[in-house]
Amino acid sequence: MSTHVKEEEDPEANQTDSKPTCVRKRKFLERGLKRIEQSGVAPEVRRYNTRRIAATNTRKHKVFEVARRIAATNVEKRWVVKEPEFVEPKNPYFTAFISRSNRYNVNIPRSVVKKYNIKIHPDMKLRDQSGKLWPVSVVFRGDGRIAITTGWINFRKEMNLGLQDKCVFEFVLRGRISKEVRVQIFRKKTRS
Repeated sequence: MSTHVKEEEDPEANQTDSKPTCVRKRKFLERGLKRIEQSGVAPEVRRYNTRRIAATNTRKHKVFEVARRIAATNVEKRWVVKEPEFVEPKNPYFTAFISRSNRYNVNIPRSVVKKYNIKIHPDMKLRDQSGKLWPVSVVFRGDGRIAITTGWINFRKEMNLGLQDKCVFEFVLRGRISKEVRVQIFRKKTRS
């Protein structure tokens, strides 16, 4: 049979400060005191230095936090960049999400081409939202698939398209022939 004897603790040893402090600050002080006690410095010097350092760090932290908040609100006020709104295309269009499968080419849905009876020119141009033209090649595969190939990689890299970004491809028609495709880009929304 064993008997546990509870040791009495010195009430002054547990008090780190006579002023009420937040729990986080108190824990920080206690950790600092333990580290200093292990180092072998005199107890009075230890407590004074730990409190002084903790108070300085807390003040610095608050100043930096306030400065960060002010800077963030100023940046938000000055540099609010509105996400482009989706403009419903007047011409036939299709959408594609950037994935690993279309890193090197983009397939044009046959259903859109057949429905609107579009004749696609083998040497097309992609027009980005700023109006810049990008030359691309269109390949007509034996199984009926149509793909934008050569030039797509340059467009994707220059536009910094990432996974799950959405592209809306709108055919610009001259009669039934399309030599140009307008591209609207919508970035993947990240969770804050």
